Amino acid sequence: MLNKFYGGVLPQKIKRYGYHPLDNTEMLEILDNEKLLAGSAINEYDFLANFMKNLEPKPDDVIEIGTSLGMSSALFASYCNTVFTFDIRYINSAHIWRIFEVEDRINCFAGNQKSIDTLIGSLKENAEFNFNFAFIDGMHKVENVRHDFELVKFCKRVLFHDLNVDGIDKFVDEIGGHMINADSEEPAKFGYWEDK
Repeated sequence: MLNKFYGGVLPQKIKRYGYHPLDNTEMLEILDNEKLLAGSAINEYDFLANFMKNLEPKPDDVIEIGTSLGMSSALFASYCNTVFTFDIRYINSAHIWRIFEVEDRINCFAGNQKSIDTLIGSLKENAEFNFNFAFIDGMHKVENVRHDFELVKFCKRVLFHDLNVDGIDKFVDEIGGHMINADSEEPAKFGYWEDK
């Protein structure tokens, strides 16, 4: 039975025959829109797609904080069963998810921080899903990243975007994470934490 999840219908887990994981090159070719892609984790450096290709085990269900235009949501959805993405502002990304044929795997919620906290707390207790990966790309202030991390650390693996902004790298280091693309030409640095 499908349950309502505020911004949409909670999808059942789907195994789609012939489905393939997306990569940055494919996404960039299809969209070909510099304005749309400005500041996105999806760019010509292909870091995020390569990270997901090499991540083992592959994620079952993902929580993303910071939907923005929904580009990384689409990429994650091509590697997992479901993505629950949260943002404090609403941008309709359904058309992008439709282009990449992943809209049935994504639940999007926009609301205030208290609502987001409550919803993620309820997902944590939902035995129907196995949340084993999270992506934090919300507000780029240390206090916000700390708050978001506390919300999603139950996923046991957390990827952070924009580590090079406002001392976020120090926070990730404090929790036992590390920068994973220090030598890359990718201007945005990523951090990774895994529960041992």
